[in-house]
Amino acid sequence: MTLFETTPKGSVTHVEYTIPDDEPEPPVERFFTQGLKKQEVQWFKEFITVQSAHAIMLLEQGILTSEAGQQIIHGLQQLSKADPASLAMGKHPSALFEIESALTGISGEDAAHALNTALSRINLGATVTRLVTRGLVDSLLNKMLVFSNVALERAEEMKGVPIPYRTHLQPAQPGTLGHYLLSIRDGVLDVFDQFTSAYPRLNRNPLGTVGRAGTSVPICRDRTTELLGFTSPVSNSYNGKDGAYGIELLSILGQLARALNDYLTDFYYWSSAELGALELPDDFCGHSSYMPQKKNYLVVEAVRADTAKILGWHVTAHLTSRGAGTGDHMLHGVPEDLAQALSIAGRALDAVSLITQRFSVNKGRALDAIGWSTASGLSEELTRRLGLTHRDAHGKIRHVVQRCEERKLGPSDLRHETLREFLSEAGVQVSDTDAVELLRALSPEQFLRTRVSDGSVGPEATDVLVRKARMEAMERLKWLNKTLNHSEEASKKLRDSIIKYTQINHNSRVCKDC
Repeated sequence: MTLFETTPKGSVTHVEYTIPDDEPEPPVERFFTQGLKKQEVQWFKEFITVQSAHAIMLLEQGILTSEAGQQIIHGLQQLSKADPASLAMGKHPSALFEIESALTGISGEDAAHALNTALSRINLGATVTRLVTRGLVDSLLNKMLVFSNVALERAEEMKGVPIPYRTHLQPAQPGTLGHYLLSIRDGVLDVFDQFTSAYPRLNRNPLGTVGRAGTSVPICRDRTTELLGFTSPVSNSYNGKDGAYGIELLSILGQLARALNDYLTDFYYWSSAELGALELPDDFCGHSSYMPQKKNYLVVEAVRADTAKILGWHVTAHLTSRGAGTGDHMLHGVPEDLAQALSIAGRALDAVSLITQRFSVNKGRALDAIGWSTASGLSEELTRRLGLTHRDAHGKIRHVVQRCEERKLGPSDLRHETLREFLSEAGVQVSDTDAVELLRALSPEQFLRTRVSDGSVGPEATDVLVRKARMEAMERLKWLNKTLNHSEEASKKLRDSIIKYTQINHNSRVCKDC
């Protein structure tokens, strides 16, 4: 190969370069098969599970003889105890062929070859991928409920702790940490609900779709659906390999990443040296190698970096799937980053749950940061007392705030005489009594007490949110337990069938509809 090289004097010379090709493996092994098998090794248990369910179905349908079926099921159970790493070191191009080769040594060649009746790499891989993905989603949903419980507990603890809410990155109105944590919890649980909506599309069984056109063998797809814990088969065999559900899950993960990133970015602001309202223990942090005063929130930074990866994979999945239509086997499947994205999201939720559980609050610094964000409460009080329109009152209180800033007065420095003076300048006359009452509206505690609308930061409204959150938590927990129980029942049916067919002869059909 000829490359071009620029000399220090600026002239271009030709340089001969030879691509290294002294590796013992052929290119297809080096650049494709090794990567594929590395992933399949991690999912070895699921490969054995799917092939065991397939073998049981073939035996029950009379497609395998009793002797062959027992040999295969027994051989697969022996393989399940093997070191998955040996799979990657084999000479065959995929798990299907490696398991077939290993099974030959245990159960005999005829039995091992018979296992792949009505089974292709396409639908085997698609089924394993769905099983792995389902397990990761189940784990993630559980972690989301753990976070929601932690957030709810801290919200009840912090519902009276004022904190500045911002708009346009500027202090806008006082809120409370409890009310804020409930809002973050709601955002995470919205994502939980999106997962539950997508779950039926994930939990479809592609086993038996074979290449894409089905098979002439009278298999029973309902039986493997039952043994593997799916809720239904993929209805159209052409869609057996389709990975649209994977892109949907990545999209939902993007929403989770956004919610967690928002929370941690707010946490960064509230815990900054300038504000100092929140703090994490030292075991969440690192310290500068040179600047002794610094305390770096490394766990927060790591989670924010991980959420950025998830958002990137979502976009990449959409772009990558724009291959040569549905026939582009490599690009139109499940995004290869899906399992990693689900794992990273689970780790992020673990970290965020710990952050939420263990942060501490400096209430004095939090109150200091409220500043003039209670001014809208003063404007509302002026409207009630004098009958002004909202816009008129807004303009007059804006004048008061500007005059206080000119004199370098904070809300706690303002006296009722000075308030009367500034309001008079704005064209409003108030009595000393009214001025004293108006000043109370600038108190963060008074501001919070007077919020009465549904969903607001007021104490009663927040209590309603807490009670609602507790009821909704039970409903979501019931859904998850029902889903996990369905999978566990399927696993038990599979285990019982394996025991049954490795102990007795059985050659009858059990699928009533096939």
